[in-house]
Amino acid sequence: LQKEAACYVMMESDPALAEIHALMPRFRAYDPDRHLLVLELIGGGENLTEFHRRINGFPEDIARRVGELLARYHEASMRDLLPRASTAIFQGQPPWILSFHLMPQGSMQSLSAANSQFMTILQSHPDFGQALDRIRAGWRRDALIHGDMKFDNVVVRLAETAESTLHVVDWELAAVGEFPVNHVQGRNGGPGPQC
Repeated sequence: LQKEAACYVMMESDPALAEIHALMPRFRAYDPDRHLLVLELIGGGENLTEFHRRINGFPEDIARRVGELLARYHEASMRDLLPRASTAIFQGQPPWILSFHLMPQGSMQSLSAANSQFMTILQSHPDFGQALDRIRAGWRRDALIHGDMKFDNVVVRLAETAESTLHVVDWELAAVGEFPVNHVQGRNGGPGPQC
């Protein structure tokens, strides 16, 4: 919570980071003694899991806007956040999953069923572990990454009279890390980022 609170405070207090801050709920208070973080409620919002269940579908326009949102905060962070990023908040360590295959055998009993299955796959294909080693060794500090991007952490607020809004919540795993770039078609015909 301390890291998440620091992330919100940093985004809110620096006008240069307004583009990233606009994607987040508003910070209200943090009490480190009680481990309480207070954020503004996104009135009328529902996370994408709830939204998709309610309408029983996956609208293409919402999916496109989520992709645009991710690209926007990655690009804004490369331009505006990195020169200001506190190494105390954003240490830039490679994600734990890139070292997952190095876990000692004794710690396997605490794994979830999905992670246990993933470990079995990694162990049966040594090339996977070697690929993770290469990615971890080349990890760069290019952009702000959320660290837990999933449907539950994107809140959509539909509006009849204006454009619907999207917000990203739960920034406790935020870090400065690698922005994946692929050879995909960008807006002006050249290579563009792929999230």
